[in-house]
Amino acid sequence: MAAPVLFGTLLRSLRLTKNITLNDLAITAGIDKGLMSKIESNNRRATKEQLDKFIEILGANTRVLTISWIASKILYEIEGLEYRHEAIKAAGEILMETNNQLDSGDDITNELDKLKKRLDTAGSIPRQNREFILNTIKSFDLLISQEDGNIKNNKG
Repeated sequence: MAAPVLFGTLLRSLRLTKNITLNDLAITAGIDKGLMSKIESNNRRATKEQLDKFIEILGANTRVLTISWIASKILYEIEGLEYRHEAIKAAGEILMETNNQLDSGDDITNELDKLKKRLDTAGSIPRQNREFILNTIKSFDLLISQEDGNIKNNKG
C-alpha cells in the first residue's frame, strides 16, 4: 500500500496525471477555480458531494480517494489539540474492537451508536479527545447515511 497523502495533494496529482487543468476540473465539478485551488493546496476541505464529483470526473479509485479525504478531515479536526496522537490511537483501538465484535448480521450504524454510548459513560477521556472521537463518528455516520441501503461489515 502506498504512503498516505493529504486529499488535496492526491487530487492535484490525479488531475495532473489526467492532463486536466485546474480550471477545467473546477468547471466540470461546478465549483469556483479559487476554491479548487484551495482544496488542492489543502487549505480548504472538499465536501462529500465534491469528493464524489472528483472521483467521477477523474475516474479515480473510490477507496483510495475516499480514505485520503477522510484522513484529511480527521487531521484537520484535531490540528493543534494537545492529546491528538493519543486520541487517534484510542479511536483506532475502539474501531478495531468494535469491528472484532461485529457479527455478520450487525450493521456498522448500530455499532457506531454503541460506541457513542460507551463514550458517554467513559469519564476519564479528556473533553477535547471526546469531541474529536464524536466528530469522527459523525463523519462516519454521514458517509454511511449517504450510501444506498445499509452498509454491512465485510470480513475478508
